[in-house]
Amino acid sequence: MPGDQAGPLRSAQLARLAGVSADTLRLYEMKGLLPPARRSANGYREYPPEACARVRLVRRAVALGF
Repeated sequence: MPGDQAGPLRSAQLARLAGVSADTLRLYEMKGLLPPARRSANGYREYPPEACARVRLVRRAVALGF
């Protein structure tokens, strides 16, 4: 379960867990629906484990027409 993750999630991991694409994560970040990701030393986006719940919430809102 995503909340059980000990460390940050990279974009691909979060996208897979939340059922979206990495492009969708970048879009949500750009629109302010997802807080900006921290960057690792090699430039990868890293999200906190609780970001998965946030992405799922946004997906439900989109499905309801928001």
